[in-house]
Amino acid sequence: MVDKMGFFNFFLGRNKKNRNSFFERWVWMENGLIRDLLRENQPAWIVGTNLFESWIQGVEERCNQSLGRRLAHAANQSDEALIPRNLKLNILTRKSSIDWDELNVDWKHRGLGELSLLDNSEENLSLLISFPANEAMCAGFASAAIERYSGTRYRFRWNGTREQSVVVRFTEDKIEIPTVQVLDVDWLDGDSNVIELEDFKFFENDDYGRISFMGNRSIFLHRDLIIRFIQFCEPYVEELFSGHINQYDFSGLSKSDQLIWTAMADSLREATFNMGFHVMISKSDDWLNVGSRFLSDSGLGSIESVTLIDEHGGVEFILNGCFHPALAGGVLLSCWERAYGRRGCLKCNMKGGIVHLIISSSVELSN
Repeated sequence: MVDKMGFFNFFLGRNKKNRNSFFERWVWMENGLIRDLLRENQPAWIVGTNLFESWIQGVEERCNQSLGRRLAHAANQSDEALIPRNLKLNILTRKSSIDWDELNVDWKHRGLGELSLLDNSEENLSLLISFPANEAMCAGFASAAIERYSGTRYRFRWNGTREQSVVVRFTEDKIEIPTVQVLDVDWLDGDSNVIELEDFKFFENDDYGRISFMGNRSIFLHRDLIIRFIQFCEPYVEELFSGHINQYDFSGLSKSDQLIWTAMADSLREATFNMGFHVMISKSDDWLNVGSRFLSDSGLGSIESVTLIDEHGGVEFILNGCFHPALAGGVLLSCWERAYGRRGCLKCNMKGGIVHLIISSSVELSN
């Protein structure tokens, strides 16, 4: 069909505008981090929704706890801390005065789903999230948006599934909560230059606030969210119950940090391993390509140097950028186990703020 009157130009132009704004927001760095220019240059992790679900479920299994509520509250506080202070705010007055288009553009850029007002009567306030990336997390993000626009604190609960939709219901809460600040980390990201993204053509804008990378639905998660999730989990995790939990040593951490970092790393190791990727290592420089493929492409960082430490594949990595040591370590350990066909163990230390990851065989091998 020939579009003589240019009827479709409007839609094509809108899609192009959304695509341009997406790449104006997210910048890819030489050190393997991806930064959000609209959220104080926060590093972000690009992760497929299925992989994220597997990771969260794996952390829950190892901790023998349901962590959805803690993820929801971490999302709520993280978005509150990161929403720009100069954002144009409206007062919620029992009428839909929120700029839903602006809010949904933000959600679409992160692949979270799509928000709409379901009920705004005198006694009820509820939102509908169409195709949420994760039920609990998106409920927390939705709560942060409502609280930011209204200036009112709410209790919230949700029901539904990520395959279709989730309803979030709000009840006003009189509690006073201090202003939330962005959290710092104990390691250095280092200075880095912006690079041109080579894989931009593999990103697709889908409907209902979804984005796809190479055909897989993906989301952008800020590091602040992950750090808060850890903080919310720490007081309740006293031991781990499953997984290869004796294969990790994160030096310099408290016992509670050590446990939750181990659960995170081992869950991501297993989830990545089960994706069935082929990893071939014949020389130390091959690890640089592995780091680019499995770390940098997802915003988890990059490998600056590789040192072989034994004759059985043992290796020490020094990372240039690092989203989080437990996540980067879990991914690299899965790659090592794929390459050598046996279990490995991970040691992590941060000398002068620089992340060092050491991977070796978990069993003694004869020379």
